[in-house]
Amino acid sequence: MPESLEILKMRALICFLNEDPALCTVTGLADILGEGKQKISRLLMSLEKEGLLGRSGLRRAPAAA
Repeated sequence: MPESLEILKMRALICFLNEDPALCTVTGLADILGEGKQKISRLLMSLEKEGLLGRSGLRRAPAAA
């Protein structure tokens, strides 16, 4: 039976509380939650729109010159 979106949202938020911040990326959460990256990306955008999640920090380190 497919997991409901609300349960998946709760699992993602719990990951932010329990996991190393380095794992709290789309790829990291997809691996932890066993879901596709596209689904996790949409989920995170939804949580951000609901005010439950905010973006912070750099996405990638700047390239060396």
